[in-house]
Amino acid sequence: MESWLARLKQKRNIMICFLYEFCGAAFVTYAYNLSYQERGQAMCNPLIRGFAYFIGWMIACSVSGAHFNPATSLAVFIYERSWSNLKTLIGYIFSQFLGAFAGIFVAYLLSRYYGAELYPNRYIINSSKNDLYFDEDGNIKYQRIIFQEIFQTFIFTLVFLIMKYRHTFANTDDIVKGIILAFTLYVVYTMDIKAGESLNPAFALAESCLMFARQHFIQDKELLGDVVWVYLLFPFLGSALASLLFILMDKHEKNLSKIMNGDD
Repeated sequence: MESWLARLKQKRNIMICFLYEFCGAAFVTYAYNLSYQERGQAMCNPLIRGFAYFIGWMIACSVSGAHFNPATSLAVFIYERSWSNLKTLIGYIFSQFLGAFAGIFVAYLLSRYYGAELYPNRYIINSSKNDLYFDEDGNIKYQRIIFQEIFQTFIFTLVFLIMKYRHTFANTDDIVKGIILAFTLYVVYTMDIKAGESLNPAFALAESCLMFARQHFIQDKELLGDVVWVYLLFPFLGSALASLLFILMDKHEKNLSKIMNGDD
């Protein structure tokens, strides 16, 4: 949406943006699913996820904007406040969901039922880390997972908007912006404390479907239906809050710039 190509408003160019978003979402989903933090533990490696996003960013940033995430696309739409981009937003989100499923499908073809798992593991409840997410009866503490989805999606989205729209970064090289965003993604995934956060509704739905398919090979199959809505809905809320805050920040910065320049 914010890319120069999408602004041309030509059907062929818009379709190219959709293709880039499809491929980028597929790649980051594939990278998440086949990355492991340590041997024998099906948790995503945050560093690999960050580098995967950086690769996608370098390929797509000047074309589609390198969102690869419906929540990020929503934040861009809210910030730009242009209803003429609504159809483009819908196309972006649809492409990202399709891309996430394509990435999961490729990961499945390569590794079958082995891959990173999205949800916390209730069967190691005696671990101090998992006591954060389950009570003594094994019931999940939704508030902790919901907060992480909102807050950490908020952090990444806010940094994304700053890199894209703040005029002080207008002349910053795309490589530097990509490194900053990749590092931010690495940080927010590292802070998950094994909560299994997604921060990306497209990935969350695709990964959940794969986990349902391999339910006989994982221990947490009865938990999936209870938690999937958290990973689908709350990244949108976090990104929306980030975009609203950035609108206020941007307005304040412009007013301050006028004062500093002596404008009325």
